[in-house]
Amino acid sequence: MVGVQVSKLFKCVVGGTATISRSVSRRGWLWALVIGGVVVGQAAHAHGTHPADDCIQFNLKTPTKKVNPYPGSTTYYKEYHYSAGGINLKVTGWSYHNGKIIQDWVGLWDGLGVERTNSPNHAVDNHNGDYDMLLLCFDVPVALKSLQIGWVHNDSDVSLLALTGGTLSNFTGKVWQALLGEGWESAGDYYDVKQNPNVNPDKIFAECWLVGAYNPNLGGSWLGGNKNVTTGPDYFKLAGLCVIPEPTTVGMVGLAFCGLLPLLRRRR
Repeated sequence: MVGVQVSKLFKCVVGGTATISRSVSRRGWLWALVIGGVVVGQAAHAHGTHPADDCIQFNLKTPTKKVNPYPGSTTYYKEYHYSAGGINLKVTGWSYHNGKIIQDWVGLWDGLGVERTNSPNHAVDNHNGDYDMLLLCFDVPVALKSLQIGWVHNDSDVSLLALTGGTLSNFTGKVWQALLGEGWESAGDYYDVKQNPNVNPDKIFAECWLVGAYNPNLGGSWLGGNKNVTTGPDYFKLAGLCVIPEPTTVGMVGLAFCGLLPLLRRRR
């Protein structure tokens, strides 16, 4: 996809030469070539090492930044930040308290879990209907391709939500299914992700994602290769993930450059 967009960009530039070469001074044309080279070079740098079918790996065990620690703790924080392949990610944790969503502590040990408590509830879990979720917000739209699960107790069935409409709002005091009316949509439920890491076969792209223990209230359908559901609650730590950046940046940059051509025509 990116290669096709770059090809179209060059066609735009080459096609433009025929119409502006007589009306642009040599100095103006040199500036056009410089700008075009920078644009194409930056696009290739940003995307050339990550084709649309490749994924960028985030190791959630090695954050670049941790924000707002629990007093006296080196394990529990309210935010974890990451960077990989030129993409930035912020992770926060959310759980239920008295049947309503609250922001909770995120602990790091063999992956990220939600809630500062004893094992196994220090994981992302759905014990007794207390549905934990990790909010993953990237600075560009991405498609989740796979999830790497670290520590597991009993099972690792996962529900995914993607923010595909509207803007991110505060979850506090709500229930998870209410988010389906606020721009979030189910990206599927997945059995035993520890053994079957691939997710999101429809390649939904979004900047913000919710990754949680299986929640039957979110209207998702079971996807993936493994259809053998395990009874009992799910407890897991999210240790990593692989994402595909949305392949639109090169095309947008190309259009921006082509938009410069009319301006060059006026330089006489």
